[in-house]
Amino acid sequence: MSTTNQNRVLTPENLEGEVLSGCKVLCKIAIGGMGTIYKARQLSMNRDVAVKVLSDELSKDRAYVQRFILEARAAGELSHTNLIHVIDVGTHHNLYYYVMEFVDGEGLDAIIEKRGTFPPGEALDIVLQVAGALDHAHRKAIIHRDIKPDNIILMPNGQIKLADLGIAKRVTTDGEGITQPGMVLGTPFYMAPEQGKDSRLVDRRSDIYALGASFYHMLSGKVPFDGKTCLEVVLKAIEAKPEPLLQIKENLPPRVVAICEKMMQKEPQDRYQTTQEVIQDLERVKAGLDPLGAPMPMAVSRMAGARAAAAAAAAAPVPPDSAQASRRSGLSRVPTTARLRESGSRPCTPRRFFFDALILPGPAKRGGGQRAERR
Repeated sequence: MSTTNQNRVLTPENLEGEVLSGCKVLCKIAIGGMGTIYKARQLSMNRDVAVKVLSDELSKDRAYVQRFILEARAAGELSHTNLIHVIDVGTHHNLYYYVMEFVDGEGLDAIIEKRGTFPPGEALDIVLQVAGALDHAHRKAIIHRDIKPDNIILMPNGQIKLADLGIAKRVTTDGEGITQPGMVLGTPFYMAPEQGKDSRLVDRRSDIYALGASFYHMLSGKVPFDGKTCLEVVLKAIEAKPEPLLQIKENLPPRVVAICEKMMQKEPQDRYQTTQEVIQDLERVKAGLDPLGAPMPMAVSRMAGARAAAAAAAAAPVPPDSAQASRRSGLSRVPTTARLRESGSRPCTPRRFFFDALILPGPAKRGGGQRAERR
């Protein structure tokens, strides 16, 4: 909170009319986990821009201020058609802010909320664009750490913009940084298992997992893991397996499913190792070819085997003796499962047992992205 010469009390939520770095603040766009975003007008260039202002509460935390400045500087070093460009960073009456490119689009989270799912071809094209943006960032030794549908903006022309490097991490050879041991940063619904354990463990493959989890959401209409609290979601991501995509939507192209499943492997060494590998397989599938780095989904193999066995059984001739015995007994060649259903019984199926995760107060929210942090 600050006071101007006109005794006006300024907060991150009431900056309309102020001029920051030559940009006149017009109106609020959104309030997020780290601060408030405004639409503004850059007076010298006569163009619209966006201004992100760190919240009052977080401005008191030196670690958050460092992270906020890091976000601006890291993003300012990047120049890619699918990344939102950062123009300037500064302070105004003790309020921290940065100026960035204004994007007139809609977040994938809002689109999923309206549509339910994306067609596989469109989802593949979106992931391909985001992978290109990530590849550029990774080549600059920058990891995003918060890939999610909220941060993927779809423009009217079909172009994608990746936003919010708010918890970006620069990879350094000495391992130094502002992330403390045990701290968890990210959005639980899309967070890689190793990131849920300790944010110091993240690397490029953690971004690949989060992009795969967003891909999963676009294809299925649901997050890979759900829960009542952030902790419950994180524990499921670490310990459980997501529901197979082909069980949710059996008509999904197996090649697309194969890539998504490869991106979301629990162990980092079992995923694609670089975004270049992801891009290569996405482009192959887009061209009608099989992916090189991802095996076909097990569900597809099992279904194909079951269909082949059923076809072989139907085509096999019935031995005369068996046919006569069936007629004498009055039994038809009905599968055992079907006979059990007719008699009102059910075939035995293995039970599943689940252990409840520890529940902490506070609901886990999909929108806006509640960040789970523990120190």
